[in-house]
Amino acid sequence: MSSNETTLALRTGNGATLNVVGEVDVVSVPHLRWRLHHAAIAADGRELLVDLSAVTFMDSAGLRLLLEVHQVLGPRLRLHALPWCVVRLMRLTGLLATFSVFDAVDPRPSRSRGAGRSSR
Repeated sequence: MSSNETTLALRTGNGATLNVVGEVDVVSVPHLRWRLHHAAIAADGRELLVDLSAVTFMDSAGLRLLLEVHQVLGPRLRLHALPWCVVRLMRLTGLLATFSVFDAVDPRPSRSRGAGRSSR
């Protein structure tokens, strides 16, 4: 089941920020496409920052949507705080370098210390 929420925050002078929460998949992409379209209009030719820090899953439909937006906005599209699930997908497809990314999270999932060890 897909759960997706977005919020649009306008930044004066710099453009717009779209915060994406939840799963970005074939079910949620149509709504997210609509939100990205309106965010690009709100950015008014300036930067559109897409904050993906709260994304829990992304499939190829989500990646395709980001590519579509990148084709239209070019370097004005900036991705912020990519979670591991997005970094992994972009690395597997060879598309990580295509996007302008900043403040990416640790590219590896965290593992609890001492996992698999017996305590003494």
